[in-house]
Amino acid sequence: MMQPKRWSIARLQRPCRVALGIALPLVFVLSLLPDQPGPQFSHGDKLLHALAFCMLALLARGGWPERAAAARWLPVLLAYGAAIEFAQWLLPWRQASLLDWLADAAGIALGAALYAWHTRATRRTAPA
Repeated sequence: MMQPKRWSIARLQRPCRVALGIALPLVFVLSLLPDQPGPQFSHGDKLLHALAFCMLALLARGGWPERAAAARWLPVLLAYGAAIEFAQWLLPWRQASLLDWLADAAGIALGAALYAWHTRATRRTAPA
């Protein structure tokens, strides 16, 4: 009987790298667009910041799963968030916010934690 192939992060390295290459400029452009009218809820923009940067962190870690790469990517994503806030500060229709950057940092931390949890969980369940 044929065993199903185990899902592995190593198989997702290239797709994660491609997705990150698409997501980085997309997040930047979307962050600079004027706010859209419509229903909004309290601190909804902070949630969007955290979710976007959680996704970026997961893609970065999936694309470069080595521990040393994480030490490089996580500060780069923090600087990227700061660059977005600086660009928003330059635009009359946007507003820069330290709280937005902190939400970015929270999203990065969440993404790193989810990745670490997943790698530990898959190691524990890996067949010997």
